[in-house]
Amino acid sequence: MRRLFRQIQQLRRDSGFAVFQNSVVHDFYDTLGQGYSKNENEVALVERMVNAAKGKSYGPVSLHGSMLHGSRSYVEFNHRDQPVTRELGDMAIIAIATSGGERLLQKITIVQNKKASSKSWGLDQEQLFMLKNFPPFSGNRGIFRGRRDLTFVDTSGCLGSYGLLAAPGEMLFASAQLVTEFSSAKKSVSLRDIGSFRVNVPSSNGTSMAFPWSHPRFHPKEWIFLMEECLDVFGPSPGPFHGGSASGFLGNECFSRDLYDLIRSWTRLSVGEPTCVSDQVINSTVDAFSNLLLRNAGLGKLAMFPPDELFGNQEFDGQMGVVAVHLEVE
Repeated sequence: MRRLFRQIQQLRRDSGFAVFQNSVVHDFYDTLGQGYSKNENEVALVERMVNAAKGKSYGPVSLHGSMLHGSRSYVEFNHRDQPVTRELGDMAIIAIATSGGERLLQKITIVQNKKASSKSWGLDQEQLFMLKNFPPFSGNRGIFRGRRDLTFVDTSGCLGSYGLLAAPGEMLFASAQLVTEFSSAKKSVSLRDIGSFRVNVPSSNGTSMAFPWSHPRFHPKEWIFLMEECLDVFGPSPGPFHGGSASGFLGNECFSRDLYDLIRSWTRLSVGEPTCVSDQVINSTVDAFSNLLLRNAGLGKLAMFPPDELFGNQEFDGQMGVVAVHLEVE
């Protein structure tokens, strides 16, 4: 982890990296604007974002994108006391840091994108329930077909999320937990709902989520070791995690008001649920799903991924856009 901290420190001081981030944001705005001018639907807009990410790099940072085509993946779960079937999501945002094939950190958020209509976004309350709570689910169609009682653990509060798309080509990002608060059980959410909701921290549970491990993931001795490593590199300063989306890396940003916030947070490895830390899998089922997406997106050589006991060599049978940022640590 010390190498990762040092690499982050270098990127924080590198003005060229900020220029790179801004150029990525510009390309996303440009392509979404073109899509809106043609009145494209969510699937087409997701594909545009995937293509906008594809092939971009700066030093140790590279962006990747792939549109996985197929039938949509549907899952069955209980919405309170009623069994329902819903789509899981239409896009996955992944961040991965490696060193010589070793995974130092991997994160993912499953996104459902919604296009605004009359200045509000329609919500399926059952799907929102799924992306907020991740109750046990079974496959109905697509990648999870035939699998029963799967459990996705969401300790970050940002495994499930929404991309709220708006004209002329903007995207607001929020965790499903926050969207639940915004909507107050309504079938839609508006900018007024979001503006009236006070978002003090990037976590919906009222606690600071500036650290990716601010919830108990490690034995206390391991946590002390990580903090000692961080202090050894950065000294008694706030370090790379301070300041949320304004300056921090490795955080847990659950809310971005625009594409600038989202792209900067994503390229700083600050979006999503951690599934692997220091080459140790800490969320096995979600990690297997994330690795399946990466392999089927042609990114299986980014790291030495462990054998997949859940999906095996199965190909992804579903429709989903995948965007990934990769940081190679020397």
